[in-house]
Formats: sequence, C-alpha cells, structure tokens
Amino acid sequence: MMETLKFPAVGTCIKTRKDVPNFATKLSKRGKAEFLVTKNGTMWARWLDSKEVMMLSNCLIAKYAKVNCTMKDGSQEEFECPVAIEFCNKIMGGVDLTDQMANVELD
Repeated sequence: MMETLKFPAVGTCIKTRKDVPNFATKLSKRGKAEFLVTKNGTMWARWLDSKEVMMLSNCLIAKYAKVNCTMKDGSQEEFECPVAIEFCNKIMGGVDLTDQMANVELD
C-alpha cells in the first residue's frame, strides 16, 4: 500500500475498499473532518462537504487549511478542510481542464 511507495502520493479513495480503516465517529455536519495516521506516516483524512470525501497521503500531514465553499444558494462560506483535500483541489483543476480540452472535437 502507501507505505511501500517510493514517491510522494496523494489521492481520493473509496471507503468500500478492503484496507480502508474504520473511523470512530460519524461526521455530523458540513466542514467536519477526522484523521487517522499509521505508524509508518500514511495519513487518512475524511471530510464532509456536500458528500463525504476520503483522502490518503504518504507525504502530507494531518493539518487543516481554510477553504471557501460555494453553497447551494450561490453564497460563499469559509470552512476548514484537511490540507490533502485543499492540495488535490488545487491540482485537479488543471487535470480536469486538460481532460475537457482533449475531448473537444476539432473541426
């Protein structure tokens, strides 16, 4: 798993995978998070936005960052979220844009 990787990695994971740990609590409201860190330093982060998001990292620490989230009515609200999620959101924008551009049909 992550402990055997020889390079830094961060990514989302699905909680139905066989090696995903059981978290102690149920996240009750938007912006709440929970961390688990293994003895080898692999960090699991779980955060509740409009849906629950789970991240796995072998290079980031269990720490919070402040992010602005757009609510259903269009307003912005500031929340704390795990640094791993903030990091992925920053870099995934470029990946999504590249995917969109690759799928554009050229005339």
